[in-house]
Parts: sequence; structure tokens; C-alpha cells
Amino acid sequence: MDQSKSMKTNADETSNSLPKTTEIEVIGEKKFTRVKFIIIVTVLILLLIGIPVSIVLTKKSDTNATKMMVNTITTPNMETSTTGS
Repeated sequence: MDQSKSMKTNADETSNSLPKTTEIEVIGEKKFTRVKFIIIVTVLILLLIGIPVSIVLTKKSDTNATKMMVNTITTPNMETSTTGS
């Protein structure tokens, strides 16, 4: 009976110690893959939002810049033409 008890305790120790390390490793891998997934998704979302926003902003700034150029070019010409006549 003593042998069976000692064998039981040895079996319990090995069965308890092995799953703990593998559980920790599995949990660590799950957390790591979850973190990688979250990072990849956030980067993709930022790219999907950021690229169209930057395109829209550059188009607006281009139109504003062209309007400013038109205003600065036409205003002096109009002033000189009105003062000349």
C-alpha cells in the first residue's frame, strides 16, 4: 500500500507540474497572438481612415491654394487697371 501511495503522489506531482507549465505557455501564446491581432487591426483601421482623410485634406488645401493664387494674381491686375483708367 505504501508503494501505491507513493506512486500516486508521484503521478499527481508530475501530472500537476506538467500542465501548469504548458498552461502558462499556452496562455502566454494566446495573449501574444491576441496582442498581435489587436495591433494589426488597429494599424489597418488607421490606414483605412488616414489615407482618405489625407487625400481629402490635400485636395482642399490644393483648391484653397489655387483660389489664393487666383486672388493674388487678379487683384493687382484689377487695381492697376482701375487706377490706370
